[in-house]
Amino acid sequence: MDGQFVGPMPVADFLKAFLPEATTPCPPIGGRFHKLRSAPKKKFEDQFISAVNASGICPGLDLFNTTTKAGKQYAYDQKPDISVCIKTRSVDADPTTSPGDSSDSEAGSTISEEESSATTSVGSGESSSESSDDAISSGSEYVPEGRPSAHKPSHAVDWFAMELCIECKPHEHDPFSDPSPKNTADRDTYNFERISKRGTEARGQLISYASAHMSMQFRAFCFSVCLLNQKDARLIRWDRSGALVTERFDFTKEGSPLAEFLWRFSHMDYAQRGHDMTVTRASKGEISLARSHGLEGDIHKVLVVNDADKAEHHILIAAPTEYKLVVTGRASFGNIGVDMETKAKVWLKDSWRINVDEIEKEYAVYSKLEKVHVRNIAPLVCGGDVGNQETVTQKYADAAWRYGKVDLLPHRHYRLVLGIIGRPLKNFNSTREMVRAVYHALIAHWDAFFLAKVLHRDISGGNILIVEDGEETRGVLIDWDLSKEESVETAQPRRKWRTGTWRFISAAILMNTSKVHEYWHDLESFAHVITYHILRYRPWNLQSFRSYMDHVYDSTDPQEDSDEVLGGKGKQAFFGDIYFEARTLKKVMPPHLAGVINELRASFKFSYKSGEEYDDDREKAHLKLQSPDLYLGILERYLELDDWATDDKSDDQLKAKPSGSQACGTGRKRKANFNDSTFVPRDFKRACRERDRDTSSTLTRITET
Repeated sequence: MDGQFVGPMPVADFLKAFLPEATTPCPPIGGRFHKLRSAPKKKFEDQFISAVNASGICPGLDLFNTTTKAGKQYAYDQKPDISVCIKTRSVDADPTTSPGDSSDSEAGSTISEEESSATTSVGSGESSSESSDDAISSGSEYVPEGRPSAHKPSHAVDWFAMELCIECKPHEHDPFSDPSPKNTADRDTYNFERISKRGTEARGQLISYASAHMSMQFRAFCFSVCLLNQKDARLIRWDRSGALVTERFDFTKEGSPLAEFLWRFSHMDYAQRGHDMTVTRASKGEISLARSHGLEGDIHKVLVVNDADKAEHHILIAAPTEYKLVVTGRASFGNIGVDMETKAKVWLKDSWRINVDEIEKEYAVYSKLEKVHVRNIAPLVCGGDVGNQETVTQKYADAAWRYGKVDLLPHRHYRLVLGIIGRPLKNFNSTREMVRAVYHALIAHWDAFFLAKVLHRDISGGNILIVEDGEETRGVLIDWDLSKEESVETAQPRRKWRTGTWRFISAAILMNTSKVHEYWHDLESFAHVITYHILRYRPWNLQSFRSYMDHVYDSTDPQEDSDEVLGGKGKQAFFGDIYFEARTLKKVMPPHLAGVINELRASFKFSYKSGEEYDDDREKAHLKLQSPDLYLGILERYLELDDWATDDKSDDQLKAKPSGSQACGTGRKRKANFNDSTFVPRDFKRACRERDRDTSSTLTRITET
């Protein structure tokens, strides 16, 4: 998230912009916060909770010390110091479910009275000033949607119940650095994001908490608090564009901005706290419908408003079995769902589209493709923006108080429903099925480019589905949200980012960020998709396998004299027959698989040769890459062979523990602040065996041209 923190925002401006005033004034805190300055460090969290409870500034919410006990909802060890959750309800309380059908909901309460008594021993003083107009404390109010429908908060972290994270740090661990009043440095060269090791690690912690908070609940944004040295604080608001950070302020004084923040926060409704109100719990009848279509787990009802006619569609989905930790970017999630109107199974894509004029909404792209009868795409059901949910962080990029260079994109919440269910390409049942699926996707790609003048620009393994087609299967090309219509306007790149999924982006674009994305770049991506899936998902006795995979597909080359991060040298070496040499593949693979890889590779042999002596060869090779004919011919020829096995199904070789010749590579690791849509939260370093990121698309920043 480098360059995505905007600050230091005056705390008064922050409160005015994002936290409406409560109908009654904040109670005085007396000297309770001031006494925290001398609290023993090991007891600070407990004493802070006691001070908040005694002051009555947080009605409707419970604070829990979660410093030492991580939750069990996913594998990562996330332990914010203080978790703020909705105040305990009785099991008999009626948490309103889906509109018009709340009476027969099987969803229970958020927490039982017994659990409450067991978990509120810290600072047990009940607020005597709990306001009757508090929207949250009303028993008839909406209960926000976490992914599962029930939770049991205790001193273990519960991300499904979380309303606010509070993290406590010593002074030297401050993730940010405010300029002094006398600072005259250029604000674009000033380091607001503290670059010390401790500051960077603390910032990484805050990012990991926000990623869990935003990923495990249905949210548009969230808030967090960072307490510093037992007397100062920063408030933070996170969305898919970045994070707004306040100036560092003393929270221990009377009239504390932190007290005012907690008071206002506790009186805000769920939408004002960032919850997505278009997702509700399913009723008993709706759950039965979902179960009849094979959906398991907690069921939610999602509203989709169609762009074309503004008609409302309701889709039932199940809570995911695993969570993709995301803070900024498109944050795409896919769910198998049931259309409540047609009772048919559908695919729901939930994402935050890049909200710029030159990138069309995906619904409009699909409509255009369907109009000219593009083959091998998913049938469109509906799609549209989600209410008024859009990012605001980017709007403060030019604020007078902003210090530190920022690079932000506007995003808007978007949903798309497709009338097809398929398997990810990586879950192929045979290598022939996988290659055949890519062949079909290649046809879809050319149809779109030739008939509709639309270039996909994000060819990846995650964007090709395998779908049942009678006794056979076929491939479908999806995720057209980064596509662009070819026109005179595309003659020069106009923005500071590049589209695509890093490991499949053309080497030419990774090595030269001023390149305009052309058809042949996508064609190269198809070659990488086939090669990558053959190499990764079948067992081969290859020396330095992991190291080579890292160098070819994941390595990066950060530039010391700029913010650019380049790549592509590994792919260039692959085309030069340095990594995974042709003769080696012939020895360890069946002839048809080695042949496919080597012929696809050969088509780019001269594209990456330098020197005038190769000019003619480069030109000839380039001409052959202006249509899919060469690739289609190669794939058709090999697919017609009888040599294909029927049982060589996907078997991920990068999830196995390294041993023998499959030793972990030593290539340079990709940075976590890469605007990737996946974040590894524990220490934000990618272990070489944790590379299952095929569905993540990146926006690679480039210089202005």
